[in-house]
Amino acid sequence: MEAVSAGAAAAAAPPAAKANAAAAKPLLLSDAGVALGGLDPVSYRRGDAPAQGDAGLAVAAANGATYHFATEENKQTFEADQEKYIPMFGGYCATAMSEGKVFPANPESFHVDPEDDKLYVFFRGEVEGNLIETLPRWMANKAEFKKLAMKNWAEDAYDMPSPREEEA
Repeated sequence: MEAVSAGAAAAAAPPAAKANAAAAKPLLLSDAGVALGGLDPVSYRRGDAPAQGDAGLAVAAANGATYHFATEENKQTFEADQEKYIPMFGGYCATAMSEGKVFPANPESFHVDPEDDKLYVFFRGEVEGNLIETLPRWMANKAEFKKLAMKNWAEDAYDMPSPREEEA
C-alpha cells in the first residue's frame, strides 16, 4: 500500500456535494440524498461493521441528509440524539479535512472515537492502481489530525474540488 496525501486522492475522486441549508456545510450524499451509502449510522457502535440500512426505515435528519436504519430500534435511537450518530465533516474523509480538503469517504472505513463518541469516516479506494487508505494515517497522529480537521471544518477552511474534467 502506497502512502498518498489526501490531496492526491482528492483529484481521483471528487465528491458529489449537497449544501447543508441549516449550517451551509457540504454533505456527502447519494443522488437520492442518502448519507453513508445507506449504512445504518447507529450500527457503527453496535458491532464490528456497520449494517446496511433499510430505505423503509429512513429519517430525514436536521443536517439535510437522509439516513437508513437496519432496525426500528436503531431508528428511534437516532431520532433521540441525531448529533451523536451523524458522521463528522458531512461524511467526508476526516484525514482530508485535516489538510483543508473535502473528498469522499468510504463509509466502511471508519473510526468511532472513544474520546468524543463521534463517527469519523475515511477515504479507501484505488487511485492510479494503488490502494489508498487514509484511516491508518489518521490513527498514527489522531490528536493532531483531529485538531486540524475540527478547526478547518469550524472555520470553513477547506477546498471543495471542482467536477472531474470529463464531467465538465
